[in-house]
Amino acid sequence: NTPDCFLHAYWCELMDLLGYTPQEASSVSVSAGEWYIDGEPTGIAMGPWTDTCNSTRLYCVGGETYGWDENQVIAVREAIRNGGSLPEANPPEVGLCRFCASDLHIIVLL
Repeated sequence: NTPDCFLHAYWCELMDLLGYTPQEASSVSVSAGEWYIDGEPTGIAMGPWTDTCNSTRLYCVGGETYGWDENQVIAVREAIRNGGSLPEANPPEVGLCRFCASDLHIIVLL
């Protein structure tokens, strides 16, 4: 587990599964539908994967939707490792889901 993560346990477990260090996880927060690193906005949208996302304002990992939770977390990890923002020329690929949110919800609920 990631004991220094201050988000909901679901997100903390997802960060742990996707290779965040404790320091990386502790730096992440959310405000007004956007992921933050050390209190600074990342430009990465945060929201329910099927909801429509305003890609003119933020980077939406799902294109027109917020995208899979896993891909949001991967994008934030990439931003952390790039100094706080996504590399403009190379945002992470979307649509790749190793640990799909629906599978995790099933695991959590069982």
